[in-house]
Amino acid sequence: MSHKLVACFFSAPTHSNGSGNHLRHLDLCNLQQWSETDPPLPSFPHLRDLAIYRKHRKDIKFVPNSGFMVGVPDPLIGRYTALTSLRISTAGEDKEDGQDPRDDLMYVFWARFLKSVWPTLEHFFFVQGGNNGLWTAFFVEYILPILLEGPWPRIKRMHLRGIGSSTNTYERADPSTEEEVEGPDTEIHVKLSEECVR
Repeated sequence: MSHKLVACFFSAPTHSNGSGNHLRHLDLCNLQQWSETDPPLPSFPHLRDLAIYRKHRKDIKFVPNSGFMVGVPDPLIGRYTALTSLRISTAGEDKEDGQDPRDDLMYVFWARFLKSVWPTLEHFFFVQGGNNGLWTAFFVEYILPILLEGPWPRIKRMHLRGIGSSTNTYERADPSTEEEVEGPDTEIHVKLSEECVR
């Protein structure tokens, strides 16, 4: 998806009565990078013109990960006054060479957007993958304060996934003792016998 196309979606006009966009569900799936074409595409007044152009031009190649979406989704903030469901998911690349400052900016955007829609949200899903240590730090710095700040007057379901990690995992047949549970980085799974499951 090109930078220009994404920007076009995000800058769509509000309704004529000035009430804002009536979008109810929004799924932002790994909205971090955009791709361009080589050679660059000309401007088209309609998407069908793009399809016709691509059909007749076989020499177009997509250049993946041409740039970051930083700044492109900003027009969303404050626009969706009727949003009831929001899903934000990111693959969260495994980065051995440290973080990219633009990753911080995407989390800043998500936090600002989340705060702008929380009065109407009924369902919120935040799913991240990849290097949990790095991405959890971003979550804790930017998203968690918004979640804790509230209020969430209409929320019915909140689902957070891919946040945090544990350093130790044990599987055992008997419950743990109080001393064993005191370790903050310990996760214990207890296997239930077949009699307990029945």
